[in-house]
Amino acid sequence: MTHRTQLPLLSLALLSLAACQGTQDVRSSNLRDMVIEGRFEEAVREASRRHEAAPNDSQAEENFRQVTIAYLLEAARRLTFEDRDEEAFEVIRRALVLDPEQPQAMVWYDKTRLKLATTWLQTGQEMHAEDDLLGAREAFENCLTYDPQNLDAEKGIYGINVQLHYREGLSVGYYNEGLEALRNVRLFIAASRFGYAGKYRAGDPKPKRRVREVNRELSKNFADRGDRLVEDGFFAAARTEYRMAVQLDADNTAAQTGFESMSVEAAAHELLKSGKMWVLRGEFDKAEKKLESGLAMTAMQQAAFTAVMATIGEARLAVTYTSALNLERDFRLEDALAVYKRLLEGREYYQDARTRASTLEETVSQVHELYEEQLPKAASDDEALELLRRIDFLWPEYLDVQDRIDALAAKGEGD
Repeated sequence: MTHRTQLPLLSLALLSLAACQGTQDVRSSNLRDMVIEGRFEEAVREASRRHEAAPNDSQAEENFRQVTIAYLLEAARRLTFEDRDEEAFEVIRRALVLDPEQPQAMVWYDKTRLKLATTWLQTGQEMHAEDDLLGAREAFENCLTYDPQNLDAEKGIYGINVQLHYREGLSVGYYNEGLEALRNVRLFIAASRFGYAGKYRAGDPKPKRRVREVNRELSKNFADRGDRLVEDGFFAAARTEYRMAVQLDADNTAAQTGFESMSVEAAAHELLKSGKMWVLRGEFDKAEKKLESGLAMTAMQQAAFTAVMATIGEARLAVTYTSALNLERDFRLEDALAVYKRLLEGREYYQDARTRASTLEETVSQVHELYEEQLPKAASDDEALELLRRIDFLWPEYLDVQDRIDALAAKGEGD
C-alpha cells in the first residue's frame, strides 16, 4: 500500500529540487521515489548511508535532512489520525529542529498546539461543570502550556481559585472581593488588544510596551492575592497565584520566591493532612512518618505539625486502653491484665486502668486458687459444684468450668 496522496507535499517539492542539482540526480531521484511510495524508513536508512559514505557532500547531507523531515511529518500525521496529538506535537518539534522554517511543519505545529490547547480547555470546562475543581484547574493549566495567552483558561483558573477559597472557609467579605476582582477583567482584555495591535503595527514599539506594563500590573495583582492567601494558610492556592504572577512577569522576583516557598509549604501541608488522616485511622507509625517528613520541610507550619504529633502519644494510650477493655469484656482476663500493666509502665495512672488492673490481678489470683488448690480437695460433688459456680461468677468461660458445672448438675438431677 502506498501513501502517495498522504505525503507532505512541500517535503516532496524540496526533494525534487534537491534531486535536480549537481551529480546527485539519479540517487536523489531514488530517494524521492521511496518517499512518494511511502517507504519512509527505507528512504531514511538509504539517505543516512549515503551521507555517512560522503560526509562532506552537501547534497547528500541536504537529502538526508529532507528525507528525515518527510519521515517525521509522516509519523506525526499517523499519530494525529490516532488522536495521539501530544506525541504528534513532539515529533513535529523534532522536524522543526532540522528546519525551523519548514512551512508545513510550522503550520502543523501551530494547528496541533492550538488543538491541544482547545482540547484541554474543553476538558477543563467539562470538569468544572461536573464540580471537579482541582481536575479542571489542572486541565486549564495544561491548556496554558500550549496557549499561554488563552484568556478563557486564565479566567477559568481564577474562578476556580475563588470557589476553592470560599469552600475552604474564607469570609463572605473576602469571597465578594474575589468576585469583584473576577468581574474586573479589563486588564486581560487590554493585554489581548495590545497584542493584536502589535501584530498589525509591527514597527511601532508602543503596543509591546503597553503589553509589558499590563502584564506587570497583572503580575502584581496575582502576587498580592498570593500574599493574602499565605496569611490565611492556603498554601496551594497561593502557589497558583504566584505561578501566574511569574508567568506574566519573569522579573517579579518576589513572586518567584513566593512560588518556590509555597511549592514546599503546599507539599508539607499535604503531608500534614495525610498525617492527621493516619492518626484518625489509628495508623500511628504511618502518621509519624508523614508528619516528620513534613516538619523537616516546612518553615511556616511547624506549630501545626507539632500539635498533631503531640496527639499521637495520647491516641496510642487511648487505643491501648480500649484494647484492654475489649479483652476484659471478652473474659480474656490475663490478656487484659497484661495490656493494663503495659499501659501503666512509666506512669502513675491512666483513667481507671490501675484500679482495673488491681481488680483483675486479685480476680485471676483467686480463680487460680479455687481451681487449682481447693477444687481438687472437694469432699463431694455438691462442694465441687459450689466451688465451680464461684469460679464461674468471678471468671465466666474459664477453662472447662462451665462444662464441669453442667456435668455435675446433670448428675445431681439423675440421682
